[in-house]
Amino acid sequence: MLGSVLAVLLILTLQTHDRAVEGLEQWAYDYTKYHTMDEISEWMKTMERDYPDVVSSIIYGNTYEKRNITLLKIGLSSTDPKKMIWMDCGIHAREWIAPAFCQHFVKEILGSYKTDPKIGEMLRHLDFYITPVLNMDGYVYSWKDNTVNLQYIYKQK
Repeated sequence: MLGSVLAVLLILTLQTHDRAVEGLEQWAYDYTKYHTMDEISEWMKTMERDYPDVVSSIIYGNTYEKRNITLLKIGLSSTDPKKMIWMDCGIHAREWIAPAFCQHFVKEILGSYKTDPKIGEMLRHLDFYITPVLNMDGYVYSWKDNTVNLQYIYKQK
């Protein structure tokens, strides 16, 4: 089953490149740029508000600087036991592509589960637990001063 899930995820990502996703086209969130932590937090609230039947949020920890670590749980209700997939992005604060990927993935899943039978079936049998930014303190810090990024890269050589 895991192979099937991975194949569906890969196909979904490849098929949906550059298309408007049902329900999300009216919202002006730009998925082609990197976002600050505040923007990502607002985006998470919007996903939960716009898709209450399939999205919920869970605070499951706090950072050193007392920020809430929050995940989005995505899945359709079921009385049967479900498997889960855990995705945590933004572990390395300066790798801004990881949170952007998580946001894009959520957008594609939410925009496809009603129209794509494979995605709908997957969400009936699986729950996704997605943390767009795990290292929130580092991510916020990496936005403060671009010289931090360059200094870090040069010290690692």
